[in-house]
Amino acid sequence: MKFKSIIPKLHLKGKNLIKTIYYDGLRVLGKPEEYAKHYFEDGCDEIIVHDVVAHLLNQSVNLETINKISEQIFVPITVGGGVKNIKDIENILNSGASKVSINTHALENPDFINEAANIFGSSTITVSIDAGLVNNEYFAFALNGRTLTSKKVLDWSKEVEERGAGEIIISSIDKDGTGEGYDLDLLKNIKQNCCIRIIGNSGAKSYDDVINLFEHTNLDAACLSSSLHYSYLKNTKKVSKYEDEGNSAFLDSKNKNFKNFKNISITELKNKLSKKKIYTRI
Repeated sequence: MKFKSIIPKLHLKGKNLIKTIYYDGLRVLGKPEEYAKHYFEDGCDEIIVHDVVAHLLNQSVNLETINKISEQIFVPITVGGGVKNIKDIENILNSGASKVSINTHALENPDFINEAANIFGSSTITVSIDAGLVNNEYFAFALNGRTLTSKKVLDWSKEVEERGAGEIIISSIDKDGTGEGYDLDLLKNIKQNCCIRIIGNSGAKSYDDVINLFEHTNLDAACLSSSLHYSYLKNTKKVSKYEDEGNSAFLDSKNKNFKNFKNISITELKNKLSKKKIYTRI
């Protein structure tokens, strides 16, 4: 039996967890290690951590944060953000990560995928693809959705697989933070044309969105962020943050607007999937 995975994604800006909409970092949500611990206790299968500004600032993800997260959870952690060389990968793995995600540097230097997979093994190397629709064609974007490249997403996905990556995270720029559901057509097309593990990201707001993803695309894993983060904020008494990092007006507000995002529990999501005969690890 092939199990499906439920994976929270934590976007970082500095030390804090943030939430993006259309790939713009709009609001600080708190300390990422607190969210990670909650998701682990709620039954997540893995966690993805991505620093959204590391490459822009010519730096790698905050390793202290990765250490704090890895000390509190015991599921695989995939880490990305600012990865530009083999030493960056070594440092991230030594900080407690299980896998490393590459995006911009892979687009700029595709041979880096081969090099990294040869050194660390395909199972350690994930390529993240930020897909944007341009003139009815999906293209890969670099620099956290800021820079359009000439790589068509389907072609790039196939190339990534051929170069030795073990899995791909497909994120839709147009769906990010919207709660409009996953881009099922995009994800289904990638899944049908690639043999490696495909993780779908961007757009989930409810249990039905995740159920639809698995029923219509046969993807291996569903990634969620806004729906889980907002559910945690609604139901926890206190969330702490790092004071010197980012705009925390949303977190400090007494009347937070969560739009149409539903309350989601990973445990309950897995129960609902099981009833649909979509099996996850409980």
